[in-house]
Amino acid sequence: MTRLLALCLPLMLAACAGTPDVRYYLLPPAADTPATVSEGAAGVDVRLAGYLASPSIAYRQGPVRVSLAQFHQWAEAPQPMLRRALAERLAKRTGRAWLADDGRAAPRVLVEVSEFGGSDDGTARVGGHYRFITSDGKAQERWPFDIRVPQQGDGYAALAEALGEGVDRLAGEIAARPLPR
Repeated sequence: MTRLLALCLPLMLAACAGTPDVRYYLLPPAADTPATVSEGAAGVDVRLAGYLASPSIAYRQGPVRVSLAQFHQWAEAPQPMLRRALAERLAKRTGRAWLADDGRAAPRVLVEVSEFGGSDDGTARVGGHYRFITSDGKAQERWPFDIRVPQQGDGYAALAEALGEGVDRLAGEIAARPLPR
């Protein structure tokens, strides 16, 4: 028994030593186009599908399977990270301050994200729908978005860059529509 334990101990220690480090990622900052705020503030609210609320980066494998990376995670909670990234990009495109939805009577956009991650076809995917809410709380028409950005290189850093480009494109789609009062 002692001999068996002596033989197994190095294998158990080697298994513990082989655990990879967790790597953390952020979305890239918005392009350096200066924002000139000339209009009143608007709100932005982001809601994520349940599986996207995890700090693990999502990766789609085929049409129905999604994996969450154990050792590759977002450096901050995905919902506020995505809301801030979208607000920065919208401000640069619209000349309007976009704030976290704080319940004030201001027009806002509600973005519901059902897909935000990588895919085995080499693309980053940003999908869901958005709608504008008027300052008196009336929901407007809902618009779907399904943005796919090819990754430039391998790995999760390249995926984070491509997802940042997807958020840029989403901000462009939202900014192209007139914001209700």
